[in-house]
Amino acid sequence: NDVHHMFARSFSWEISIRLPEGYTAGDIEHLNMQVENITGGFTSTASSDNGYIVINVNKHYKSNYVPLSNWDDLLEVLDRAIHFGQQKLVLTKI
Repeated sequence: NDVHHMFARSFSWEISIRLPEGYTAGDIEHLNMQVENITGGFTSTASSDNGYIVINVNKHYKSNYVPLSNWDDLLEVLDRAIHFGQQKLVLTKI
């Protein structure tokens, strides 16, 4: 079936993780993701700054209506967001 939302919307988060003294974060590049299509998009960026890992996440839907013919595009955005949520950040003692 077609998908009807109340309205087009977006969600944004900034996640700051303070690294404990004596620890470093493993590879954070796997947290950088992006997908953009006719239905919306999902973007996440991760950076390291002064003992913090800062992750910015944005998920948005471009309209309040997605026809069934665009279902695969909508799933691409949702799947990327789910994939991001399953990622791990490994801390290693220096």
